[in-house]
Amino acid sequence: MADTKITSHRRDFLKQSAQFAVWLAASGSVPGIAPANGPQARSAGEFPKGFLWGAATAAHQVEGNNINSDLWLIEQSGAAALSPYARSLPPPRAFRRCLRPLPLEQLAAGKNAIRRQLNAPRFSSFLFGDAEKSRQNMLSAHEKGKAAIKSVRGNLPVGFTLAMEDDQPAAADSHVEQKRAEVYGPWLKLAKKDDYMGVQTYTRSLVGAKNLPPPAGAELTQMGYEFYPESLEHTIRYASKETGVPVIVTENGVATEDDRRRIEYIQRALLGVKRCLADGIDVRGYIQWSLLDNFEWTFGYMPKFGLIAVDHETQKRTPKPSAAFLGNIAGNNSI
Repeated sequence: MADTKITSHRRDFLKQSAQFAVWLAASGSVPGIAPANGPQARSAGEFPKGFLWGAATAAHQVEGNNINSDLWLIEQSGAAALSPYARSLPPPRAFRRCLRPLPLEQLAAGKNAIRRQLNAPRFSSFLFGDAEKSRQNMLSAHEKGKAAIKSVRGNLPVGFTLAMEDDQPAAADSHVEQKRAEVYGPWLKLAKKDDYMGVQTYTRSLVGAKNLPPPAGAELTQMGYEFYPESLEHTIRYASKETGVPVIVTENGVATEDDRRRIEYIQRALLGVKRCLADGIDVRGYIQWSLLDNFEWTFGYMPKFGLIAVDHETQKRTPKPSAAFLGNIAGNNSI
């Protein structure tokens, strides 16, 4: 009986999603990354025609059973205390062990276990490998992947997405520019040759000699981030200035049990996007993280990012008020 209920809930959810997709197609609201209309053609609250709206998911974090990946092998090897993840969307209680990062020596032992298991002495992962070599490999892979795509369909837009914090200088001994050069510099240089750039932003970071903790008394999210929706506007401006290519917000959201704070976060973040557009910055879309409450790595299922709640016992999906709030903005293409 439980399996029948789960199947029914999934079927209803997929049916509703399909109906929404059909509505988008029929209304002509399925955009690519076509150039936005000029701000003079819109009222103060309107977004450009063809502005891309969406909410993201991720196979490993939402669907589960992702057995053909390095992360799955790491979890199953004991490198991370996530073995209950062998079942898709298990009860949250199974993840009490996931709420803290593991010691480096335990991660290294896990890597060696995987190498023995696969008889692959050179197996690695971005979690274990040399950071600089990993970055160079990813930069090279992007260029080769882009060339392969363009060789088949030259007019298909190609870009990548970069996780960015809104880096702000600390009162003393600030190393903001050094951090930006080291962390973002190579990626921003590469993005100059692309058709667009994706920006992922959740919060700001105060940078002294290193990243400092949030200010005393600041509102914190379930991830321990400062509640700071204005960070998105600042990273959009920075990415646009440094690359000169169109920007798509590919992730932005907040982990909270209080959906009223999620609505507040979305509203303030989108007002920041509007200010960017008003200043002539080419922003092509906004994708909220995330559609569904999901598996947040070492934090397990505790942080609630979703516009839609998930009952892990029955798999029932329940849209939150924030889903309707963002949906109304997207449907009207206006805030």
